[in-house]
Amino acid sequence: MKIALVICGGLNTLTGGYLYDRMMVDFLRRCGHRVEVIALSEKTYGRRVAEGLCPATAAAIARVSCDVMVQDALAHPALWMANRRLARRRRSPRVALAHMVLSAQPRPPWQNHCYGMLEGAYYRSVDGCIANSRTTLAHLSRWGVRRRPFVVAPPGGDRLGHMGPPSRIRKRAMAPGPLRLLFLGNVLPGKGLLPLLSALAGIPEVDWRLTVAGSLAMAPNHVRAVREMVQRKGLPDRVRLEGPVVGGALSRLLTETHVMAMPFSHEGFGMALVEGMAYGLPAIASSRGGARETVRHGVNGLLVPPGRTDLAGAAVRRLAEDRALLARLAFRAFDTCCRHPTWSETLGTVEAFLRRIAGR
Repeated sequence: MKIALVICGGLNTLTGGYLYDRMMVDFLRRCGHRVEVIALSEKTYGRRVAEGLCPATAAAIARVSCDVMVQDALAHPALWMANRRLARRRRSPRVALAHMVLSAQPRPPWQNHCYGMLEGAYYRSVDGCIANSRTTLAHLSRWGVRRRPFVVAPPGGDRLGHMGPPSRIRKRAMAPGPLRLLFLGNVLPGKGLLPLLSALAGIPEVDWRLTVAGSLAMAPNHVRAVREMVQRKGLPDRVRLEGPVVGGALSRLLTETHVMAMPFSHEGFGMALVEGMAYGLPAIASSRGGARETVRHGVNGLLVPPGRTDLAGAAVRRLAEDRALLARLAFRAFDTCCRHPTWSETLGTVEAFLRRIAGR
């Protein structure tokens, strides 16, 4: 089968969505399929909308010869009109790969309404959909996605390996010393690092350390605000901004950490949380968004409602002071990841779905 993948920007971009795309491309090629990656220029949202209105965009995509075309849905501003134009002529089926829904993010309703108009037009223009979670699929249902072929294929949690025997998990949890927290994600406004720092600053009596592992280059003004808050709250000895951490260095960091702390990050799924669970890391996560599909409050982590910095601080205090509870949550987190689909299982589901779409 010849498969085309349309994305915005470079495939090696360090985000969860692009990681999913890379894993999918590698898997499909190992299965013997020919995969062509079509990278549209990386522009602002408004410029991508303008690009989509240009007939040349549809013409360029129409020239691609394939059995099925997968479109990373984050490119929807440049694709919604092109897809409508392609629908008037004979073409290969188009499948949206949905990592998140922009119009479901925590922002003013009028902004989400504007995003939703274009997203709705885009999802009505495709022939099928791959959603990374049931939460994402639920948001897409308002645009009729369930009336066309679809599949839910969550990211795997086994990419970085795992912690090893449960005895190591208990030993780490019960060892004296500060509670080591990990924020694994690019430092962007929507990831919620500023309210997390505010929550941590509110519990000065608790012995904690926070490592932030993610790009510091994507939103310079926001990173500047983060650094200023760290200084203003007197946290430079407790907060470490590492920048991107990958491969073996990331595995070692997960081994040394106690808890994934991302209570104000609204995720379509929460790939980082599941990869942390492979190392026995319970998560302090948001009660809103896709994290609820893997994090069960009081079972393998703790959930915090949006905006409740007081409850986020209380969750950190609770785990720092009750190491037996930390160990119990860590065991269940590890068990959750063991029961979660592997990347091979997830991408096998994707490959079978694309075969079926191409056959239609």
